[in-house]
Amino acid sequence: MVKNNFMSEDKMVVRLAFQLLETMKKMTEAFEQLAKRPAVVNNYYYGPYMVNREPSTCNDPAVPDSESFVPQDTELTEKLKPIFYNNEEDVRLFLKEIVGMKQNDMTDLVNKWVKEKRISDFGNSRKGDLWSILEQAGLYTRSRQNWNRRVL
Repeated sequence: MVKNNFMSEDKMVVRLAFQLLETMKKMTEAFEQLAKRPAVVNNYYYGPYMVNREPSTCNDPAVPDSESFVPQDTELTEKLKPIFYNNEEDVRLFLKEIVGMKQNDMTDLVNKWVKEKRISDFGNSRKGDLWSILEQAGLYTRSRQNWNRRVL
């Protein structure tokens, strides 16, 4: 009888070990998904590009001291320039404004800038092209369908 209790305890330990292993796998997957998302800490966007939304008041050399969008490379800016009539200042201003902005407010800003002729309304530029660039950069996380419903 003691042997049966010992076996059942072994089975329970093995079952708990497998449950723990499955939980660890799920947690690892969740952390991997979180690592892909950009993070906003103290008004700084940390992702493929770094943005300072306000002038820095600290002397930390790891934090850039700039009021404008400061890409680590110009790839995003170069991708966006044709959509903004090749106006790099508008691209930088747009990126500065949208970081940390709610998704609906972002599409409202796009609509406003299209009306002001700061964003091109030629072809598919403001619908598909702009969405795909912002989505790849992690700046707009909702679906293309949502984007197309909101952007006029």
